[in-house]
Amino acid sequence: AGMGVAMIACPIGLELKGALDAKKFAEIGGWLSGVEFLGEIAGQVPENLSEFQVGALLTDSPMALSDQPEHILKIHLDELADASQAEAVMEMCQSTVRYFLLESGKPWEMLPHLREWAAKFPILVGAHLSDETVIALLESVKPAGIALHPGQEIKTGLNDFGTLSEILEALEVDE
Repeated sequence: AGMGVAMIACPIGLELKGALDAKKFAEIGGWLSGVEFLGEIAGQVPENLSEFQVGALLTDSPMALSDQPEHILKIHLDELADASQAEAVMEMCQSTVRYFLLESGKPWEMLPHLREWAAKFPILVGAHLSDETVIALLESVKPAGIALHPGQEIKTGLNDFGTLSEILEALEVDE
């Protein structure tokens, strides 16, 4: 994997844009080693889940995974009326969730809450970060990790990974 990348999420739920079938998922899995693959779903767990070699499921629907252990629950902070809603969900689901992926377009406005939650829950911060802001966020919040977005799609099937590579370089630790 290198550069501290521990997990990669791929959409497998049919309701998601760009959802992969089991064959394509396995092909991508053959390209990379040393990372855990997450299957991203939105609603229901796919009937053919056993055909995918996923380490965990990623969803924003707490009810979708009530019988699935070790999943990652995505919470869109910007869609909530207030921070207490996010905390209530985390308290309710903490016994079955490995991580809470907290997505926000405005992580700096949520900083006090993110710090508090990182001390109480295993959180991953998902935000549009840059190489200049990622270290400050990590040092200030001390989350279990961060979720990076792959970049802008230049044209169908082709992404610009410039920002992503700059963030990974900023995070690289000399050994």
